[in-house]
Amino acid sequence: MIQLKAISSIFSIKAYPNPAHDFVNLHLNGVSSPKGKVFIIDLSGKVIKTQVITATDTKIDMAGLATGVYLLKYADGVHDARFRIIKK
Repeated sequence: MIQLKAISSIFSIKAYPNPAHDFVNLHLNGVSSPKGKVFIIDLSGKVIKTQVITATDTKIDMAGLATGVYLLKYADGVHDARFRIIKK
């Protein structure tokens, strides 16, 4: 499990499991009405997938992705977080 906490607020985000097989769970804490996006980016910098986030708990489908390492980026205009996710 990976967890990041913002220094100046109570915002935190978790992405698990890691390594992942078919999906990654994303859990946001400290946000009452999420209105963000998640981008799955390959190591060359290409955005592979984009998903709108409207709930504090969201499942990100990774079943169609090749085995490898990806960057999962969350952004909502106020918060920004990045995770390195291993897809098995």
